[in-house]
Amino acid sequence: MARDVLERVNAIPWRLREAVRPQRTTLLIGMPSGVHPDLRARVRELEGACGETYELKRWPGRSTSLAEAVRDGRLALALARLPVADPALGIIEVMRERLGAAVPADRFEGRDTVTLDELRPFPYVATAPEAMPAYFDEIDARLNSAGLKKRIRINSSDYAGTSELVSGGLAFSMTMLSPDSPMHLYRLDNVKVLPVVDFRPELATGLLFRKDRAEAGGDLAELVTAARRIFADELFA
Repeated sequence: MARDVLERVNAIPWRLREAVRPQRTTLLIGMPSGVHPDLRARVRELEGACGETYELKRWPGRSTSLAEAVRDGRLALALARLPVADPALGIIEVMRERLGAAVPADRFEGRDTVTLDELRPFPYVATAPEAMPAYFDEIDARLNSAGLKKRIRINSSDYAGTSELVSGGLAFSMTMLSPDSPMHLYRLDNVKVLPVVDFRPELATGLLFRKDRAEAGGDLAELVTAARRIFADELFA
């Protein structure tokens, strides 16, 4: 009986802390596919920084749908590929990633760069628009203006399908140049990614939030303030 009484007494401090601790609110942050590990590290830092107030959970999706979900209030924040044009949203540009050409490795053995002229014999794989960030429409147009007019269009949203065409020597595509990018997990055998010396596209990623919720008195003001601090320095890859 004495042992039971002592255990109850010893439990009083932590039970009091639990009783007066504010209840955490669960919030969702949108994550597009292929998010760079350095950005994921900052998301984890944000999760820790606001952990006493919010339980931040990740929610997958394409950039367009994630932006819509932030505007509608279903997501508190989202990482999304830019551009995003919505006057209701605040945007912090958090990363720029250089893109390279994914080419058949056996056709470019021993090479560490490629030129647009060398890509001309290969069709460019244009993936279904809903599967790719809007910026890739601009890349498509720029390649067309540079004289690379051949296209293979696939309806599948599976990135491995694009890699299959490149691996077989039928086409080239554009993807993240950094070997740390998760997009390299889709690479098959006989695929390598090379920088294009006369074409330097970069894919930007932004952190989205709804402006009215981030203002003073808004329900997400504290979270967005922490996010601004953690994502203050733009990353490059």
